[in-house]
Amino acid sequence: MVSFMVVVKYLGHAGFEIRYGDTKAFIDPLGVFAMHGESRQTLNVLAHPEEVKHLDMILITHEHPSHCDKKTVEELVEKNQCYVVAPSPALATLGINEKLKVKVRAGDRFVLNGVDIEVLNAYHPKSDYPVGYIIRKEGRSILHTGDTYAFTALSRIKADLLLVPIGGGAVMDPIGAHTLVREMKPKYAIPMHYNTYSRIKQNPEEFTEGLGSSIKPIVLQPGQVFEF
Repeated sequence: MVSFMVVVKYLGHAGFEIRYGDTKAFIDPLGVFAMHGESRQTLNVLAHPEEVKHLDMILITHEHPSHCDKKTVEELVEKNQCYVVAPSPALATLGINEKLKVKVRAGDRFVLNGVDIEVLNAYHPKSDYPVGYIIRKEGRSILHTGDTYAFTALSRIKADLLLVPIGGGAVMDPIGAHTLVREMKPKYAIPMHYNTYSRIKQNPEEFTEGLGSSIKPIVLQPGQVFEF
């Protein structure tokens, strides 16, 4: 019997807060950040990382600053003494206690703070080593694809909730993400990695429209929460 609700808070861009009962994780948290000379639209969500309390772990998908935000991550770790799970190119950018670094490669699977974490391949040629993650607890699963294009092995993975990029360019666009979600058939799908700056401006309705009755799309604004 499931004893808690899974709480998912959108932090903006590709960032999420995930709460499994008493366990709290961030994925790709991003604070105040200027991208390509443009101010981000989501500055308020993690503008003060030093105020975040009770954080167990941070999962980072790759080394790009919009996903591995050095200042934000280091402040979160200083405050919470939490683990940072990431591929080695991302970990190398961070000035944190080595004992809190958890180096991963695609194919790894382990339990941390009671949460089952599986590390997935991602196809993002601009990164030295990109990954995605499935996190599971008490039979409920969330898949964060990381920055990636769709590929066959990804389409075969099953998860209750899929967090998928739709911004286009170096990741899937709304149509590509829509096709992937229809193949994967999660219960829920949340688009990410769009409208943070002009080059990835997209209409999420192009992704959500026509996904089918068995898949519930959830479009979150930064700071909004979804529970299941």
